Amino acid sequence: MAVEILMPQLGMYMVEGTLARWCVPGGASVKAGDVVLEIENEKATTEIVAPADGLVEHVALEGEIVPVRGVLGRVLNLSEARQGGACAEPPLAPRVSADTPASAVPAAPGSPAAEIKATPLARKLAAQHGINLAALTGTGPGGRISEADVQVAIKKATAPREEAPRPVLRRVPLSGRRKVIAQRMVASLTTAAQLTVMREVDASALVQGRQALLARAAELGVRVSYDAILAKALAAALKEQPILNAVIEGDEIVILDEVNVGIATATPAGLVVPVVRGVDTLSLVDVARAIEDFATRAAVGELVPDEMVGGTVTITNIGLFGIDTFTPILNPPESAILGVGRIAPRPVVIGEGLFIHPTVHLSLTWDHRVADGAEAGRLVGRVADLIADRSYLASLA
Repeated sequence: MAVEILMPQLGMYMVEGTLARWCVPGGASVKAGDVVLEIENEKATTEIVAPADGLVEHVALEGEIVPVRGVLGRVLNLSEARQGGACAEPPLAPRVSADTPASAVPAAPGSPAAEIKATPLARKLAAQHGINLAALTGTGPGGRISEADVQVAIKKATAPREEAPRPVLRRVPLSGRRKVIAQRMVASLTTAAQLTVMREVDASALVQGRQALLARAAELGVRVSYDAILAKALAAALKEQPILNAVIEGDEIVILDEVNVGIATATPAGLVVPVVRGVDTLSLVDVARAIEDFATRAAVGELVPDEMVGGTVTITNIGLFGIDTFTPILNPPESAILGVGRIAPRPVVIGEGLFIHPTVHLSLTWDHRVADGAEAGRLVGRVADLIADRSYLASLA
């Protein structure tokens, strides 16, 4: 009497398994306990042994999904085999239900896919992820492609591609002054609540006022720069509205009585900020001379440390490089920095008319911990009023 080989239930929640591989051909003689086939479920591959002595008859094909207690094959005794059992009966076609995934159906005999040795789970996984089994090298018995082989291929296919090495012109150590600047700027951004307000200002009076001062350069003994005029205007505005002429010390906002203006200066070795002290009390000519002296000595590295500390506010002017508007970073521990863009002809509306006037963009970055936007806006507005006031500019000289 034939003894059936059934799909075992290998776990509490197992309802079906896949016949992964027949280990013996149909009609082969086996002894009870010999391994005759392998089955796979979601967790493992398991060997199934012959339940009796006899000849093996294949019922399910490799790759077929069989429910628990379903018939995988039979072991026939010799008399049954002679009557047309295992040796005479061809393997049955796989039972495919409507909800069986197409990838679980074995390839047709003789097709290229059928020639590839791979476990059913490997085939199913490869189909789901578009992996070409023919391109893989199996690590299983006899070079069989396993689920693990396909997983490796999936990881390679989905791994981010490494960018090609970038051509490098040179490497510059982040050291010396550049490193100090980097550390100070990062510290500034991480400790202060920085915001920037911007305003375009009609610079007609500013340009004309400076031209008049340049015409008197021989008399004054110095070529007055835009930075000198702006420093005086900023100092005057801060004396009227001193809230941003301040530093934070612990839990206190310390409003300072003197206005010391730092002038951001580019040098071959990096940015430096020499400080003109008491700008509110100095004449325009004295401020201009100090800025000119600092610029000359900064270019050759002759500034001393004491000349670069004690600022209460900073001016940074990069209009020379064609920049219109930017967002300056505070120079700690100061609470305000005024950015100055290029002076250029732009359309200006006056009354109902449209004119072309020189204008300049002012960008004030301030520490929101010290003051609100209203105070920052008023400060920029006051600077704008002063540099547009011809009588004020005339009084400076």
